[in-house]
Amino acid sequence: MPKAAKVRGRRAEAQKKKQEVVKLSPRKDRRRLKEDDGDFDVEEFNSTEIKVFETADDYEKDQEMKDAASAPEEESEEEATENGKSNNNEGIFFGLVDRQELEYFKQAESTMAVDGFASPEERTGFINGVFEEIKGKELKLVTSQICSKLIERLILTADEEQLRSIFSSFIGHFLALSKHKYSSHCVETLLVRSAALVEKEMVEDNTKDSASMESLFLKMFNELKPALKQLPTNPYASHVLRLVILILAGERLPSTTSPSVLRSKKSKVARKMIYIKDNQDFERSYQVPISFKEVLDILVIDLANSLDTTAAREMAIDKIASPVVQLIIQVEKKAASSDEDKKSKKRRKKEGKKLGRFASLIFCTSEDADSKEQAFVEYLLSDPVGSHFFEQVIPNLPLPTVQRLYKLYMKGRMEKLARRDAGNFVVQAMLKKLSYDEVQEILDALIPELEIYINSTVPLARSIIESATQRKHKLAQIEELITKKYSKDKFLDNILKLSSSTLGQGKDGDWPTSEEMHRSLLVQTLIDSDSKFRDYALDGFLDMDKDKLISVAKHSIFSHTLEKCLVPSVDIIKRKKILNSLSGSFVELSCNAYGSHIMDKLWRFTYKLKFFRERFATELTQNEQQVKHDSKYGRSVWRNWNLDKYVRKRFEWWKIVKEEEDKITEELKKC
Repeated sequence: MPKAAKVRGRRAEAQKKKQEVVKLSPRKDRRRLKEDDGDFDVEEFNSTEIKVFETADDYEKDQEMKDAASAPEEESEEEATENGKSNNNEGIFFGLVDRQELEYFKQAESTMAVDGFASPEERTGFINGVFEEIKGKELKLVTSQICSKLIERLILTADEEQLRSIFSSFIGHFLALSKHKYSSHCVETLLVRSAALVEKEMVEDNTKDSASMESLFLKMFNELKPALKQLPTNPYASHVLRLVILILAGERLPSTTSPSVLRSKKSKVARKMIYIKDNQDFERSYQVPISFKEVLDILVIDLANSLDTTAAREMAIDKIASPVVQLIIQVEKKAASSDEDKKSKKRRKKEGKKLGRFASLIFCTSEDADSKEQAFVEYLLSDPVGSHFFEQVIPNLPLPTVQRLYKLYMKGRMEKLARRDAGNFVVQAMLKKLSYDEVQEILDALIPELEIYINSTVPLARSIIESATQRKHKLAQIEELITKKYSKDKFLDNILKLSSSTLGQGKDGDWPTSEEMHRSLLVQTLIDSDSKFRDYALDGFLDMDKDKLISVAKHSIFSHTLEKCLVPSVDIIKRKKILNSLSGSFVELSCNAYGSHIMDKLWRFTYKLKFFRERFATELTQNEQQVKHDSKYGRSVWRNWNLDKYVRKRFEWWKIVKEEEDKITEELKKC
């Protein structure tokens, strides 16, 4: 039962008992209680001391004292850590927010969310007032579901002194807060803002009389250090630990709502639902002091020393801990690459073959096969979490290690692994990592079954075609397989499945599926592999009626396929036909989020087609208000087509056109 509900229940019970004790005589009490409870003992009642309470709060305090006296003694946080316990909200209670405070803080959070302040000064004054109200209450607010959102908003808007104040109030409690469902998000936001402040202190070197953010950050790490082994498997602290590693390594700190090593899909969706936007401190990396690099080494060494091979492998395939292991291996690899830049070429080549400390716990360093490692790799190739881990770490493992794993456990069975739901992602990673001869060997096994992969696993088919294109390996066979399956005449309709797609449905025909995205990317990959596929696709677009072509141009997925075909190297007759089909819709396309990109492409697509170029410019300038002023997408098209010069200085506009066409001519000569 929630704590607030317990308090309300106790208050009601206190009020009821008070009325009974004060208003009823002992004789009436005994008779009433005997009717309610057949097991009532009169002697026990007579011997019981009757307390009369002035208020319900007095009764509540008395009950809490009794509960505390009868409750079993709890372990301290340090003892629990030593005993391996890792309850998510273990030992976390900093008090309750009373009703008046709760209403105030809820209203403050709503006000900040709406951000309807008349001026920046009014906003700053309001925020400063809220900061005054939360002083001394930070811990109980940050562990409250409602108030934690307010604290996170305040952290995002805090100035340097306010940020240090919040950080200082968390000192001594970072471990508990990191493992809490609500406060952990505030800790993450606080760490990102702190990283920005650490860099600023390094550049400006003026912390005045207050403690530096570097020293505060190191204190925070020292609190987490005793529980390093438990943090990766905690559903909330795991995210905090990943962020700490990224900051210590000086890596880019991702947005809280974008796909990254910091966010699961579920967490990313949850973050979007609370409508808290990141500030400018996210989506970038920061300079860090030498002490951070040293602390990162300590973190990796301590965590690695606390694990054996079995425990490390279990952590690698754990749903929560796996991203932490992936990140550590990635950071180790980058650190090793940075150190190698300072070493001689011979030494660099030798040490480049070495596994990192953490990776060597998971994968063997010997050349021979190992039965336990074989079983582990087989699990990685079959399990969704394991295959994702394997896929992510392959780029960060030394090439000799990847080659060894391939030769010992995967060679000769790549076509079977490619058919697995989990294993095909590992095959794609192998195609990007292995050497030329090994990739060619894999392609020889996979290309004959390309038709199967297009039906079941389109991303794998794309990876095969990309690898074959890079090595110019069996491209003719690929073209033969594709044209046989989809036919040249209906290539576009068949491969994109336009007849059963979302094209033309909903607003702007835009509720695309993941399959549509993968198939569109497949067509674009085929176009890159051979220009013949561009001709097949253009024929498909030319066969469409005008309304359908415009729908394609405004579709968030299929518009990219059309965009890929709009290059100046296309036959001039086909270019004229496409341009005629789009004529009359240039204003509509310019003001559309996706159609505007098509219009940008037409600037080069009208190469040596003066009549069409001038027709487009005229149509857009005749609708200047709609294109330039009423639409942000239209403004972009207006700028890219240099239409201000077309309106005011026509001669200069044609000069820009001439320069662009000369540039395209030189590019086409090189092709």
